[in-house]
Amino acid sequence: MNREYVDLGLSVKWATMNIGAESVTDYGVYFAWGEIVSKDDYTWGAYQHGISANDLLKYN
Repeated sequence: MNREYVDLGLSVKWATMNIGAESVTDYGVYFAWGEIVSKDDYTWGAYQHGISANDLLKYN
């Protein structure tokens, strides 16, 4: 597991790649805003807190 990080001089350290990525050019896994389980795709149908930008159930 890659545990390297980038220190930008802020109060947090940033990962060198996305969660689930195998390399710095890999996308990794998909997460929707406010969710902690990864998704197979990033569509409104996979989002548990709404069905469209105008019909959000949470975090609006």
